[in-house]
Amino acid sequence: MQAKSRALHDFGSTFLGPALHCYAASIEAEVEGHLPVCLAREGWCFYRLLQRLERASLISLPHAPIYLRVSRTLLFRAMLGDPAIMPMALGNDFSGSVLDLMRKRFGLQLHEIFSTLPIELLRFTCELPRDQALVQQWLAPHMAGLARLVEPTREALRAYLTQCGLDDPDRRPLMLDLGYSGTIQKVLTHVLGRDTSGLYFIATKPGDAAVGTHHAHLKGVFHEGVGWRNGCVMLEPLAAVRVTADRAPRPDGRYPPETRWRLRVLLRP
Repeated sequence: MQAKSRALHDFGSTFLGPALHCYAASIEAEVEGHLPVCLAREGWCFYRLLQRLERASLISLPHAPIYLRVSRTLLFRAMLGDPAIMPMALGNDFSGSVLDLMRKRFGLQLHEIFSTLPIELLRFTCELPRDQALVQQWLAPHMAGLARLVEPTREALRAYLTQCGLDDPDRRPLMLDLGYSGTIQKVLTHVLGRDTSGLYFIATKPGDAAVGTHHAHLKGVFHEGVGWRNGCVMLEPLAAVRVTADRAPRPDGRYPPETRWRLRVLLRP
């Protein structure tokens, strides 16, 4: 076996395999009355895992899992200007110009930005989350135009979520991901207008989080209340899972090179 394959095999057999076994058992214990929703991109590994376990009759799920192809950037774009979401969108670390903020945090293209915001504003610089209130003040006069700009994205997002069955009143979404703060789950809670559950490897802020009039419940299987800077030894090997997730399917459904053999090595019995 090549050294590269051996390293992946050892990682899968000594860490990822046992961790996935424990995580799958936790999903089975929590999934009654829920729809398992594997969040892109790390959730792709969980999606394939649950499919394989179901085919082998090693796990029983009331509803087939889905792989949800939405990113944090897409969600922030779709909900740009929403007063319940803007504090989350501006709450993570960032340093740079307003132009870069609109591109990197909200996924706006250059022609969209220049047609909606004045050039003087785009030259302003900020540091988040320190300048969150200031940025909201700068953007306030332009929120109506930004909301019109992203309306097609917002409508397409809602149609996609309906197509995936996330608004089914009889199946509460159970978001599955590595972690950590549950931002995607919280935004989806607001978009769907319903309570949601989330089961993560690690949850930095477990428990109920109010999002408008609804709640997102977060639970960590292995650790709760820890973050990247807290000396949690499990976070380092989990970074390798994130690297593996770079081989998850793109939004168009195609797979990057090497995807299939990487998954076979990691999930080999």
